[in-house]
Amino acid sequence: MGILDRFQKDAKQGNKTEEEQQTNLPFLPVSDVILFPGSTLPLYIMKPQGQKTIDESMAGNRKLVIGYHDKDLDELDFSHIYPVATEARLVQVMKLPNNTSRILVEGLRRVYPKALHQENGKILVETEPVIEDNTLSDPIPGLLRTLKEDFELYSKVNKRLPKELVSKVKEHQSPNGTIDLLGSSLNSPYTEKLPIFLETNTKQRLEQTAILLQTEKEVWDLRKSIADKVKKRMEDSQKEYFINEQIKEMHRELGKDDEDPTGIKELEKRFLEKNLPQEPAERFKIESKRLS
Repeated sequence: MGILDRFQKDAKQGNKTEEEQQTNLPFLPVSDVILFPGSTLPLYIMKPQGQKTIDESMAGNRKLVIGYHDKDLDELDFSHIYPVATEARLVQVMKLPNNTSRILVEGLRRVYPKALHQENGKILVETEPVIEDNTLSDPIPGLLRTLKEDFELYSKVNKRLPKELVSKVKEHQSPNGTIDLLGSSLNSPYTEKLPIFLETNTKQRLEQTAILLQTEKEVWDLRKSIADKVKKRMEDSQKEYFINEQIKEMHRELGKDDEDPTGIKELEKRFLEKNLPQEPAERFKIESKRLS
């Protein structure tokens, strides 16, 4: 069953606010990436159909809809398009050789794709916005506070996070806005971010994001533990090297032979000249190796 069958509704169901009114925008299907509202994302446009979508957006108000799918769409088959998409704004378009483009898009809001059609070779999509519940009623405040505290702990492990991002998350008051901010910032696989993007229940989104954040923190804890062990081994190795070099330098200062700084070779030579029994000779070899 395609998206047209799954999400089609009667457009004549009463009066709608401006936010709830359907919009008709150019449609760009992508895979393996997600554009969360409030974030920016670079994309490379390789296919002619995508180029037409960009041209149509540039000719209008620079808006378009980013849809997500898990398979290559060689034809107009939207049965694999996910039920939530991103309404976006074209920030930058750079034309590249071989009829390709690099674009920068800014996520504006999540929307439901309601109806799709072709018009003069272009793909257009009719959408309705996802109405998000950002009221701070129980248990939302507690979940939001816990999520922010967990992110602050995570930021102490992942030093690559910008300080501005940590402050922004701490000050953000909107539950869904905070989720979108974290979703765009965490270096998690696409498949792990997708359920959070598709979810429309605020409580469940907060819980899913908290689980994802904990998973990321565990990964970074493991990375740090391994890095610390490697660093200690390198430091121990370097320490041994420097000590040995210092001993050699001391022997040179004392005028001892560089080839036999400890004098053990000379002692071994004299010992072997004595033609002692086998047992004392073997014992001497063991002890001399410890001193050399």
